[in-house]
Amino acid sequence: MKKKDLFKTTITCLIMLLALTLISIDIQTYAQGTTETKETKVIEEPITKEPTDNKDTKETKDNKETKNTKETKTEPEAVTKEPKSVQEPGTKGDESIQEPGTKGGENVQEPGMKLQPVTVKELGITDEDAKNQIIKRHGEDLAKHMQLRVKGPLSSEPQQKNSKFSEIRFSKPATDKKANNFSGYISDIPKGTLLGAEGRFNVPQVTNDGLLSAWVGVADATPDQPKVVQAGVEFSSYRQAWVEFFPGEPLWVPAEFSINPGDSIYIDVAQDTMSGAWTILIINETTKKWYCDGFSTDVKFDAKQACWILEVPTAKDQTGQFISPPPTHADITHFTKAGWEKGQSYTVSRINDDSIEALYRFSLTDKHDSILFSPSNINPDGMSFDVNTSIK
Repeated sequence: MKKKDLFKTTITCLIMLLALTLISIDIQTYAQGTTETKETKVIEEPITKEPTDNKDTKETKDNKETKNTKETKTEPEAVTKEPKSVQEPGTKGDESIQEPGTKGGENVQEPGMKLQPVTVKELGITDEDAKNQIIKRHGEDLAKHMQLRVKGPLSSEPQQKNSKFSEIRFSKPATDKKANNFSGYISDIPKGTLLGAEGRFNVPQVTNDGLLSAWVGVADATPDQPKVVQAGVEFSSYRQAWVEFFPGEPLWVPAEFSINPGDSIYIDVAQDTMSGAWTILIINETTKKWYCDGFSTDVKFDAKQACWILEVPTAKDQTGQFISPPPTHADITHFTKAGWEKGQSYTVSRINDDSIEALYRFSLTDKHDSILFSPSNINPDGMSFDVNTSIK
């Protein structure tokens, strides 16, 4: 063999030996890498799986959570067992000392507690306009009594102060035949017919140790928002005239409009068919003093009931409790010229007119269901009755 060929052969063998060595190294590296990967997986598996010796730990944790839950449940039980005698008035379970106007306070209910108040604006009609309206509806004879006009503004509190009572209020008529704070007649009138109500009554001799009022009004008997436009005279503790748009507060006519036992009071409450405004007239036919003004409200009023009522209003006593205290003595109250108005000409109809839908006669009873005030039968003229009293 030539020397040159031997050299080539030697180089080729060396190259092949080097290649085999490299391949061997790669195989070993791959094998080691695979082994490490398998070992790593074996190490990582316990991390993703819950170890068996953590079972006790889990049970202990669960036991602690259960124990804490049981301990937590005992705390509200102690709260719910708080004595009812210290609850805030008006909360559930406290009916014996609830504020009037909430469930359980019906015997001394504060009128309008849950109802949206009516916003009232005095219109300030002139003497001439007031007289013209009255002459148009009631004639010259009634206008003759209107000599000395008493003008507003009306007051939210009576000017004749009485230390025994405050926040005096007059409530809507009820729908039962017995009531705990009023007596008289209520006529249900077909919808769209009633425009007003009128009535005359005497001021009886009454002691000033309680409360007693007579009033004439028109009611919207909508169940969710009852409303009453009413005007009357409180003739026991205050002897002052007032106007009220229930469930708003009473507005008191200035004390210049004086009230005395034996006076004859005429009241007319009417709604204008075009504007919806109300005109209220109160005349003391004995002193010739009169009050009249127009009022607009922020609520729609669908007149449904005409009312002629003798009421023991609700008031706060010196302790802050709402009560309806009747006087210890009251003479008979005579209602005359009691009627309701309909049509563009404001034709006056009888209390028991054939066109009415229902007529309710209410007796005022005390907490023992004994009758304190009871109306007589309506007289043959259909426009007069007496409210008799068992209070002597």
